[in-house]
Amino acid sequence: MMVSAMSDSISIRRLLRSDAEQYRAFRLAALAATPSAFTSSAEEEGQKPLSWFADKIGDADQSTHFILGAFQNGAELVGVIGCDVEARRQACHKATLFGMAVATHAHGRGIGRALVQRLLSEARQIPGVLQVILTVSEGNIAGERLYRSCGFREFGREPRATLIAGQAITKISMVHMFDDFPWTPVS
Repeated sequence: MMVSAMSDSISIRRLLRSDAEQYRAFRLAALAATPSAFTSSAEEEGQKPLSWFADKIGDADQSTHFILGAFQNGAELVGVIGCDVEARRQACHKATLFGMAVATHAHGRGIGRALVQRLLSEARQIPGVLQVILTVSEGNIAGERLYRSCGFREFGREPRATLIAGQAITKISMVHMFDDFPWTPVS
């Protein structure tokens, strides 16, 4: 998938272990820039070795866990999004979208939408996966709007899901169903 804006092109691909250094730098910058958007903190993850980030990326041939990267002009990482399928037999129909972030200087170019759509497309191809779930921090209007426009619907809220410098952040739980399962989303 390619996204073009002016003279810059954006390509999206699965990250490889060899991308670990660039992923680590990108993720730590995102955690520091918008701490309320994540459950992890820059301080905690900054203490982890590079090998931890390579392990988080995983192996290229994994079908049930992957991290996608959006690269500007094939080189600079400007966006990431992760997918992890539940391993337990009674829950392996669920994939979780995690770690979504787009570099501030790349906002407004459709990169976030392209990442979400690519993740949904790849998750749909995983045998047995019927839905993708995520959480988004209450007050992240742009994120919530993006997810809703990509077919996610709210199904609940967790008050005080995270505490950042004493401030409680509520997380909104959302789901994107691949089938016509009958349910009533929260209004």
